[in-house]
Amino acid sequence: MHNSKQIIISMLFLLLAFGQKLFSNTFSIDTQGIIQNNDALYKSWFELERFGLVLFKKLTGTYLYNNALASFTMVVFFGISAIVWAYLLCSASHATKLQPAFFMIPYVASPIFAEMLGFLLLGPEISIAATLTAISLMMWANAAASNSAKRRILLVIVSVVCATIAFTMYLAMVTIFITGTAMLYILQFGNRAQWDERKKSSWIFLVGSILIFGASYLAYKILNEIAMHLAGVTTSAYISDQSRWGKDSFGTIIRNIGHHAQELYSGSGIFYSALFSIAAIVFAVVAVACSIRKRISVLAVLVSILLLLAPMIMSVVLGTAPSVRTEMTYPLAFAFMLMMLLSRLSRNTVQQAIAWILITIVGWNQALITSRIFYTENIVFNQDVLTVQAIKNDIDKLGLGESPKQPVVFIGNHTAKCNDDCFTPEQLGLTGRSMLEIGFSTEHGTGVKQQFIIDVLGVHYNGATPQQMKQSETLAESMPHWPDPGSVAEKDGIIIVNF
Repeated sequence: MHNSKQIIISMLFLLLAFGQKLFSNTFSIDTQGIIQNNDALYKSWFELERFGLVLFKKLTGTYLYNNALASFTMVVFFGISAIVWAYLLCSASHATKLQPAFFMIPYVASPIFAEMLGFLLLGPEISIAATLTAISLMMWANAAASNSAKRRILLVIVSVVCATIAFTMYLAMVTIFITGTAMLYILQFGNRAQWDERKKSSWIFLVGSILIFGASYLAYKILNEIAMHLAGVTTSAYISDQSRWGKDSFGTIIRNIGHHAQELYSGSGIFYSALFSIAAIVFAVVAVACSIRKRISVLAVLVSILLLLAPMIMSVVLGTAPSVRTEMTYPLAFAFMLMMLLSRLSRNTVQQAIAWILITIVGWNQALITSRIFYTENIVFNQDVLTVQAIKNDIDKLGLGESPKQPVVFIGNHTAKCNDDCFTPEQLGLTGRSMLEIGFSTEHGTGVKQQFIIDVLGVHYNGATPQQMKQSETLAESMPHWPDPGSVAEKDGIIIVNF
């Protein structure tokens, strides 16, 4: 099948999975915060070592956040990233003609990308960073194959620049770079005949990849230090607190990593799939069998095994289970393995039909989960809007005027009822969760809920002091829970909403 037709089919799966987000206007915890105070949130990005995101938004005129634009561009740029990655991998393959759709379909349908890109404040930029990472690897692959020293130097510089920009936008791109390097090595030097003829070139590619990665990371660190100095900030504790190395015992860390590996490879939950483990086992068996038959090199087998472990990179780095949204190597490795296996299967008409049926099953399964995540998000968001409208009506009934002088405090959290077609909060990450159930303390929860009310209703309520927060917690003990009568009341000069 012609590549253009495969792109069209793959984009249909993108629409099946992410189509709701093209014209969506739901809010996440980050997006509703930026609408109120974008300068404060962007400053926190400097503390999180993501200054490239801020710079990109300034350069592209998207510094003032537009939720509808972010939704649309996130889907479009994500589709572009899938095409660029597929082009990179297919153009690098010499021994087997790869079918790009076999990579793009599982890539664009991934529930993990739904969790990552659901944070619309940085969703479009994450897709661009992934694209830049692919371009960086593409430039290096072309440089390694070039006979012109001048052209090679130019391509290496472009490669380092693209990788550096990607790292400044989101540091988890380093795992994408590492995984992409492994995939390119398998494609370019996995064949035993190619290895025997190009052994020196293969080592140059590996060493060069390490040097480019090191140069890009060093450039990122230098630029990041300069950016934080100019912004007058230091690295947030959010970054350092995530790593458990040196904080937990070695045994605890090993157990955490082992538990995460068990969840990941068993297909636990909605973000992982047993299909990944099946593909990984078949991929490993085929690699070992080909090595025994002297068809691929031993080093290629080792790289293939490391590729199967790529989804565990973040877990090993942090010493604990990472946030699902940072595990972007999972769908990348999954899509690559499926493309390699199914493309090898497509040697005649019958095998091609079987391969297309299998990739359709995988894509359909993954896309339904992703679409359901966004469906849940939409239903929950609409219920949240109705809930805060009802709360506003209850506050209005207190007769304190349209803009009460008394501060408003929310005690506890409220979980949307949703319907049977939605995922439960326990199944979800953060995308699809109710804004009214987010609150680690009375102070934090009140801030989140007040901002949400401002965003969707345009109503501003005064905040309370820490002393008033504690007083409200005591007063709420004798109050009924919302929506029962008396659950919204004015006591001692404080408007209390008791969830």
